[in-house]
Amino acid sequence: MNSTSSFDLTTIILTFNAGSTLPRCLESLTPLNSQICIIDSGSSDNTLELARKYTNQIVMSPLSDFSKQRNLGLDHVSAEWVLFIDSDEMLTPELTREICRILTMGVSSTIAGFAMKRHNQIFGHWMRFGGHQRDWQIRLMRRSRARYVNFVHEQVELRGELRRLRSPLLHYSTPDLQSYLAKLGFYAELEAKQLVASRKSPALLRLWTDPFIGWLRQYIFDLGFLDGRAGLQFALLSAFNRYCVLARWRELVKNP
Repeated sequence: MNSTSSFDLTTIILTFNAGSTLPRCLESLTPLNSQICIIDSGSSDNTLELARKYTNQIVMSPLSDFSKQRNLGLDHVSAEWVLFIDSDEMLTPELTREICRILTMGVSSTIAGFAMKRHNQIFGHWMRFGGHQRDWQIRLMRRSRARYVNFVHEQVELRGELRRLRSPLLHYSTPDLQSYLAKLGFYAELEAKQLVASRKSPALLRLWTDPFIGWLRQYIFDLGFLDGRAGLQFALLSAFNRYCVLARWRELVKNP
């Protein structure tokens, strides 16, 4: 337990070449006064140098899938409570105070975790529609009652009740087109491998219908058009990403 806190909490951050975003993330954690554990997948920039200013708990582990990385963090730390935050995210002061208040007051033994609403900034625009209005992330959890599943877009399985926090988590997701395209291939590969593992059959028709239906839902039915140019760009890119995932899935099935 942190000697200056009345609750037992460790914050876990997954990093890879996060030198441009990590300082803002770490600075936002200072008022929380928790222990910090970094799970790094082989950064070649100044990520580790920055991290060492805040913690000596740094675990190096090559990235094969995101659930494995998060479960490694859960296994490495010993705190009762764990807060997961990504290097391109930050706590708001309101969220920090809410977490401190809840953990200081004590949490019912039936509760295993808390979800928080995430606000996403994409292309410099804070997204309000296009599905972002439903972006709830389970990030605060009892370590002993949590386990992650799925290669990518991982989900946590909790043994116990889930509650929601009122204050938001800020996510500086995609500053520009270059950063989106840089991630696309890596994430598409992981998603395609996850589909292969499901042993479902990749129908050719889905290459065209899934991206279009996804775009229609995100941009029209989820009101993505109200986010202006950023909403249109992101809906189109999301459709393209889905096409890449499905195309790669077919390749992997045909050429295992």
